[in-house]
Amino acid sequence: MDSFEDRYEEFYGELGRILPTDRYSDSIVDRIIYSRDYWPLKVFGEAMDGEIEVPRLVLYPESTEDVAYIIKLANRYRIPIIPYGGGSGVVGAAYPSKNSVVMDLSGLNYIGEVDDENLIIEVGPGVLIFDLERYLNSKGYTLRHIPQSFPEAEVGGLIATRSTGEFSSKYGGIEDLLMSLEVVLPNGIVIRTKKVPRRSVGPRIEEIFIGSEGIYGVITRAVLKIRPIPNIDIRKAYVFDNFLAGIKAIREMARYDIFPPVVRLYDREEVHLRFAEYPDITGKSLLLLIFEGYDDRVVLEADYAEKILNKYGKEYTSDPVDKWLDKRFDVISEISRILSIGAVYDTIEVSGLWSDLPSIYNSVKDKASSIKGVITVMTHLSHIYRHGGCLYFTVGGIPPENITLSEFYHSVWKTIMETVLEYGGSISHHHGIGLMRRRWISREHGDGVYLLRALKESLDPRKILNPYKLIGDDDEI
Repeated sequence: MDSFEDRYEEFYGELGRILPTDRYSDSIVDRIIYSRDYWPLKVFGEAMDGEIEVPRLVLYPESTEDVAYIIKLANRYRIPIIPYGGGSGVVGAAYPSKNSVVMDLSGLNYIGEVDDENLIIEVGPGVLIFDLERYLNSKGYTLRHIPQSFPEAEVGGLIATRSTGEFSSKYGGIEDLLMSLEVVLPNGIVIRTKKVPRRSVGPRIEEIFIGSEGIYGVITRAVLKIRPIPNIDIRKAYVFDNFLAGIKAIREMARYDIFPPVVRLYDREEVHLRFAEYPDITGKSLLLLIFEGYDDRVVLEADYAEKILNKYGKEYTSDPVDKWLDKRFDVISEISRILSIGAVYDTIEVSGLWSDLPSIYNSVKDKASSIKGVITVMTHLSHIYRHGGCLYFTVGGIPPENITLSEFYHSVWKTIMETVLEYGGSISHHHGIGLMRRRWISREHGDGVYLLRALKESLDPRKILNPYKLIGDDDEI
């Protein structure tokens, strides 16, 4: 069999006969730029020891036709392709595998006209969610999908990782805002799903690609659901003696169909870090709420929530809500501050039923705090549902002497993942699997993982699309 180098040379040669030279680059600068996302293990690791792995080539398609051509060619020569969006992922889903080629989808940045009658819009995967929201706002509409990665995330990546946003408790995750998709399969065939509100024609095809992290196909168009911009918002904050009291209050609120778009409950450790200027709530748990809508129903909802929440805690000034809105995207300065003291941290989001969340919270806090080198374990709850919610554990520490950064980091993750599984939770709510979580994918899905692997084998037998990601398949290419 011919070697990879032989196949790559043929691939590169054919590529150059079809694509303009400005749509691909093998310069070391470009390759380094696309060698990572925001996976903390690699961000902190590169800063401390300089390790870096780069792809062989970076491609810049500008159309569905470009993507289909590239994938057909890659399939013929068995060249691994890594779809790349905004690079804002945090679990290594966009990291290049050995001898891979990165395909940057930012050139597919089409934004269609607003369909006012049906409240939908068609966009390309390379559109920044920030730019899309700004465009919609200028027309009087909103998608209302605002993740932590809002300044740099692209639509395709948000769909491929099953993203959710800060306003999700009312509006849902990206899967709830998606109507239809255009996708290039690993054999280069382009499929398009129908634009209808709902249909009963077998399994929903879009679900194959939502959260698939690019292993089953490359998204090239999406039709998204939009709404008029809410013109009323009410900001509230409540203080509870402890985190579990806050969980009980939120659970009762959800039981009776009260779903403010923003629901964020912080435990005392996170309150101490993020809201230190409010000394009267030191040692307490803090809940931030934003209600919004178009008429007096917003006021009624906030009033009814108040009756429930005051049974468990007490209302506080809304100033912390304003502070959170102002600082919520300031991630770079936080990373820089942590690096300056030689520390490492990560935020690990999981989900569970209301009945399981207290056990998950208490056990993760206890076990993670006992790891040598861990300085803090902070938690907040958000993204609520009638049946449960999402917990974010932010763990920070300094690797002990004779323990590498990687060993320390993996020990924290192992402790949290296995504790969450022990108590019935899910190992990810919306950050995805990538490289970091794949070792637990079989325990998460049980025998269901065979369906995911069988689908990969059927659609992509040569394993060219984002290999080694999501399903934990370590076979060599």
